Amino acid sequence: MANPEHVEKLKQGVAVWNQWREENPDAIPDIRGENLGGAHLTYTKYWPADLPKSARKEPLFEKPILKGINLRRAKIDETYFGQADLERANFRGAEGQRADFRESKLRNVDFSHAGLIEANFYEADLQEAKFEGYANFSSSIFTCANLYKAKLKNATFGDSWLAHTDLRYADLSSS
Repeated sequence: MANPEHVEKLKQGVAVWNQWREENPDAIPDIRGENLGGAHLTYTKYWPADLPKSARKEPLFEKPILKGINLRRAKIDETYFGQADLERANFRGAEGQRADFRESKLRNVDFSHAGLIEANFYEADLQEAKFEGYANFSSSIFTCANLYKAKLKNATFGDSWLAHTDLRYADLSSS
């Protein structure tokens, strides 16, 4: 269950969240299972980490718990989810550029109808994830990602990097 204080801070907006994170750098946000559908999370800091792009190698805290979070139709431009546990999260219809999911656990996540351009899924575990309904992941990085049994029907991956990606048993119809 999510921590009510963390959920309330996030729902108060990006400015309040960022200020709270600066004042509480050791807190590990727990918002698993929360419905943040339609949220505007663009430039949200410390989610789980906000570092200059050149330094984005490790999150500020280890493996944030965001299981089952609902980010349906959320705006997530340049939002960093690296090493997050987002299992069963809902990103259906989410939009953004350069969202970073590197090394995240994204099993059974729903990315249907999402438009995440130039997203980074390097070494992400996307087993059985859904990328259906004309989802657009153009120019994204899936290098070394695990898309075992992923549902990619009608998804767009134009100009994406798929080197060493596990696509065994993935549904690639019309992709």
